[in-house]
Order: sequence, then C-alpha cells, then structure tokens
Amino acid sequence: MDWASKVKSEDVAVARKHHAEIRQRINGALGENDVLCLPTSPRIAPFKNTDMGKIEITYRYQAMGLLCISGLGGLPQISLPLTELEGMPLGLSLVARHGNDEMLLQLAKSITE
Repeated sequence: MDWASKVKSEDVAVARKHHAEIRQRINGALGENDVLCLPTSPRIAPFKNTDMGKIEITYRYQAMGLLCISGLGGLPQISLPLTELEGMPLGLSLVARHGNDEMLLQLAKSITE
C-alpha cells in the first residue's frame, strides 16, 4: 500500500501506454477463430503445509507466466479440469481473441460433452 501510494501519474501514463501495446500485440497474434491451448498451471497445486517461500517461487511466479496472457491481453480464458497428474487435478486453459467469449464457451462445452 505504501508503494502504491507513491506511484506518480506520469508512471501510470507510461504503464497504460505499454499495456495498450501489449494488448494489441497479444490480440494480434490470434486469428479470428484461433484458440490458444495451454496448461492452466505449470504444475499441480502445492500440497498442504508447503513452505510459503517455495509456493511464491516454485508455484506463483511460474503460474503468473501462463496466467498473465489473458489478463494482460484482455482475452477470454476458460480452464477445464480435464486430467490428473499424481492424483491431482490438472487444467487445460483455452484462450480466445478479444470478443470471442461465446465461441470459447461453445468450444469448452463441446470438449466436455
């Protein structure tokens, strides 16, 4: 909170411009009906009582590399728990171009039926 309270409006303007460029690049990489398929997480969820330091580095940081794509790009994403690894659920994420939410939902429905 302390750091956020010191962010300057000039820095926000630069970040917004950079974010717009990222969104345009990510959205431009997907064709009209393309779907990006990727694991929802790079690994299974951490076990109960896993050290917090390990969770931050081994789980959270690596997961953010996958999870940030749709968030930064403003793209619809859905995660389907389609398989297991070591007895734990493992999800497949589907990401579509901005505005293709309904197409993505129809695809998810057809995959899970």
